[in-house]
Amino acid sequence: AGVGKTAAAAVDLDPSVREMVLKMMPLSKYVAMVRRFADTRSGYSWGLVSQALAGSMRSMLLDWELMLAQVEGQLRSGSTATSFTLQALWYYVQSPMAAFQVVAKIAADVSTRGMRGAAILSYLHARADDVVGDPLASKFLSRILAAATTPYFSMLEKWICHAVVDDPYAEFVILQNDALVPPDSSGRGASMSSVKHLASSSSSASASASASSSSASYWTDRFRVRTLGQSGSPDVPSFLQGCLKEILNTGKYLDL
Repeated sequence: AGVGKTAAAAVDLDPSVREMVLKMMPLSKYVAMVRRFADTRSGYSWGLVSQALAGSMRSMLLDWELMLAQVEGQLRSGSTATSFTLQALWYYVQSPMAAFQVVAKIAADVSTRGMRGAAILSYLHARADDVVGDPLASKFLSRILAAATTPYFSMLEKWICHAVVDDPYAEFVILQNDALVPPDSSGRGASMSSVKHLASSSSSASASASASSSSASYWTDRFRVRTLGQSGSPDVPSFLQGCLKEILNTGKYLDL
């Protein structure tokens, strides 16, 4: 509504001034969209990836506010106030406007589709591919993607290097079944129920078969790939899809 009123008011301006004002007007909308996302997606309930994305946008907003303060300082300066024109202002805001347009689109898409975790990373990766021919957009997409992937890659590193699933907000592709416990040094039992069964077994052959079955159950069921609802497709960033099997098995081998 505010933008509409401003546009209506701009009708009475000199045509050249009106054109310049109308070119800059969308910037306020883009900034508002990015700020709204940064404010509403900072909570941990949205997951670490979303929080990192919001943090990157907040950093971008701080840079913008710093630039505005510098422009305001020039306007208040007696030596430059008369020479600071709309054309000069347009020179300052062109680059931020292009960046905010890209990021506002991201904020709108992620919010509208309710994305979180791997879905956000897949989306950002696809957007980065789409703008590869635009140096400015590519720069900001790369910056945002790097920030958003940081917590996910931290989880991935812990899994690959230490077989640890550190996923407090259910974003990582590996699911851990805490009901199962590792087989002991003699190869017995992968769960408490299996241990009790073996303790009561009178047949060594039967016990050996149960131990083997329990170990197989542990290997199969202790760690699984997280899937998406009824589709059953892996909940993994698109750029890790090709090495999902290796990711799963690397942590599994370390856990044995």
